[in-house]
Amino acid sequence: MQTWNDLGETWDFIETAANTDFVAGVVGWVDLTDPYVADTLAELQQSPNGKWLVGVRHLIQTESDPNWLLRDDVCRGLQAVQDAGLVYDLVPNLPQLPAAIGTTKAFPELRFVLDHISKPNIKNREFDVWAELMQGFRGERGHVWCKLSGMITEADWQN
Repeated sequence: MQTWNDLGETWDFIETAANTDFVAGVVGWVDLTDPYVADTLAELQQSPNGKWLVGVRHLIQTESDPNWLLRDDVCRGLQAVQDAGLVYDLVPNLPQLPAAIGTTKAFPELRFVLDHISKPNIKNREFDVWAELMQGFRGERGHVWCKLSGMITEADWQN
């Protein structure tokens, strides 16, 4: 299960995971820019249901700055995610893809999941720029995975 950009939902989801037999883990949200993000992660992980927190994500495509991931305060937060032994899910669209690639190179010890193969523009069949940028993940074997999901949301449902 994955959450929206809301810490309360992260708490709710790890509780839900503890009370079900079909949830394997929660990819939650924490404010990566918070100077105390490491404390928040520790609190989540040390809670009675903390074992269900397996990763963190931030919907970076909602940020106006396409280089949000490369900001110093965000990098400090990503270091806290790495130190906590969690995975970081990248949720970029095309404008954020270069920063996502740079982030995976800057954190070779942090495990990443590229969600929804970075949502190529399937509806308009615009793949060339996306495919070229995706090459930037080559060589990042061992700490970057790609999740094949959510792509239908980018398609033309009528045709």
